[in-house]
Amino acid sequence: DKNELLFVGQASSDILKIGQDIQIEEFAISPEGNDRELDFYVKGLQPSLGNDFVLNVRTKFERGGKVITQVVPGSSRISLQDTTWRFGQNNMITRQLVQLPDDETDDVVAKYSIRNFRLYHDDQSIVVKGDVSTSPSEGLVAELYNIDLGEVLDITQQDLGIDGTIRKATVQGWYLLSAQPGFYGDVDVTDFQYQGLDSLQIDLKAGWPYLRGPDFAGADVEITRPGIGNVNMDGYYRFSTDSLHFDARPSRIPLAWAQPFTAGEVTQLQGYLDLDNFKVRGTS
Repeated sequence: DKNELLFVGQASSDILKIGQDIQIEEFAISPEGNDRELDFYVKGLQPSLGNDFVLNVRTKFERGGKVITQVVPGSSRISLQDTTWRFGQNNMITRQLVQLPDDETDDVVAKYSIRNFRLYHDDQSIVVKGDVSTSPSEGLVAELYNIDLGEVLDITQQDLGIDGTIRKATVQGWYLLSAQPGFYGDVDVTDFQYQGLDSLQIDLKAGWPYLRGPDFAGADVEITRPGIGNVNMDGYYRFSTDSLHFDARPSRIPLAWAQPFTAGEVTQLQGYLDLDNFKVRGTS
């Protein structure tokens, strides 16, 4: 087939810089097994943050434009300061050309299928699976489990006084290659801490487009400290008017929760604020 590519030989390099902060120490491309498979090997670091990574990616090129890519688990890792993240077994990303649904022409588009893609450190993990396409029946799902917020912020070397654990988070996307994609997320955070506030539980659900249409993004948030107080609000943000429209369901907020936001000007806050039919309206 004159339109097919054949690979021969190999290439390598070292000491390559990307931007001002990422340095590639080793880089190699070589055939693997036959002339339709390539191995990519990259070893690099980010000196300013103390991070480094090793990626060994195997790519197989099949007839018809199908490309299958796998991150080789045993020889690939991402080290972020004191934590090392590794890749799960049998991960696979496939790119193939498919015909548009209900299309009378022969036009084709690329479709990406992700299977068993998992990045993990101890009991923390990030899982991605599904399809990126124009089909309404196909979507992509990203799941986060037991993510330590303190470790995430340590990577950025910013002390924001935030800690806690994302016990589970799910983000779904549809129509990702279309002009009108859709997203939905559900995040459950436990033992959240911020500037002296602690033991908070946060449950956030958000989506776009909202039930009112593509001009709206909706959200439902509940913040609770068991036995102490809670805030429960739902509503939407409207893009065209840059406006917020949120309503609070009956809630009880300890005044002490406002103390971290007073820049130290107010201390020893006591008592509660009861919310009933409380509304938030405005522009950002």
